[in-house]
Amino acid sequence: MHNVNHTATGKASYMNLNAYAKPSQLAIGSVFDTDFAQSADAYLPSGDPAASQMFVYKISWQCGDEPFCLQMTSGDCARLQLNGPEHAADRANTQLAFATRSYLEPATNVGPAFTEVVYHRMIKFSPRP
Repeated sequence: MHNVNHTATGKASYMNLNAYAKPSQLAIGSVFDTDFAQSADAYLPSGDPAASQMFVYKISWQCGDEPFCLQMTSGDCARLQLNGPEHAADRANTQLAFATRSYLEPATNVGPAFTEVVYHRMIKFSPRP
């Protein structure tokens, strides 16, 4: 996932990125804006002034020692009685959803207006069958 860190631009006082197992919407990973610092540096030219206001994060079941990677976990999913392939213990068949949230614009103490923020983008890479 890549885009603007709305906390760094002043449009939010807090933001996070979450991964969910669908359709139960059970959270299987989270990362917070405090972890976004310098995550875009490798993707922009050296010294680019926009780098401090951007973030890039990989979301994966396995991150190893890779920096700026949100490792999803099965967590308590194995103990839940979920119906169907959304069971995160069955990673190959788990449907995923991702969301970012930006909370409380400091100037207004409400969420930032949708017309004033840049929507986040995601690129999905999957192994070939």
